Amino acid sequence: MTEVEALKLLKILEAAYPKQQLPEDSVKLYVKYLEELDYADVQPIVRRHIETSKWFPAISELMNADSMAVDKPAVAWKQQRPAIGRGGWSFLEEGH
Repeated sequence: MTEVEALKLLKILEAAYPKQQLPEDSVKLYVKYLEELDYADVQPIVRRHIETSKWFPAISELMNADSMAVDKPAVAWKQQRPAIGRGGWSFLEEGH
């Protein structure tokens, strides 16, 4: 994602958790890590976190998208698709 998109997500989180004011250094750190992720993948994670947690998310909670994913089958498919392309379902079953 871009820096602008990362900052947008942080603004949403800060609005949802008004007691959490991030210092500038923390904002830079969050942006650095969020830029490694796809904006479209993190949006539902942020939404889900807001719906289920009363605490501002740690970077690790946003980075560990698989554990918080709203659509786990879609995440599983995204992870397995490259392996399937290399050798089909038998490739996955054999543990390659």
